[in-house]
Amino acid sequence: MLIVKWLKWRETFKLLERKLFLEEIALNVTDERCNFLDKNHRLLQNNESGLHRQSSVCHASLEELKLKQEACQFSQFQKQIHWKTGLFARFLTFSSTTCNFNLANWESRVLPCENKDYILLSVYLQIFPRRTFH
Repeated sequence: MLIVKWLKWRETFKLLERKLFLEEIALNVTDERCNFLDKNHRLLQNNESGLHRQSSVCHASLEELKLKQEACQFSQFQKQIHWKTGLFARFLTFSSTTCNFNLANWESRVLPCENKDYILLSVYLQIFPRRTFH
């Protein structure tokens, strides 16, 4: 009877030992999995913050490039206005005796020119409405 109890106790002990071993394995796997997920989570957060910084830098660069493009376009527009109005000023010097002018006085003289020239001149006249040429 004592041997039967001892055998049952030993079988129970082996079952408990096996159960403990499997629980330790499960715990180790869970810990490793948690560490792995934690590491990946930190890496993702670092990547996200890095991408956010890069995005803000790219956005600032894009805004800067847009401003440069607008400045270049405005510079070209100014050059066109200066060149076109210079031609009209020379035309006026030779064909008109009046010094002060406005857009209404110019319509008959500018009408034969291209529409683009007329628009550039009207913009110029809005900027300098009482410009004099001698």
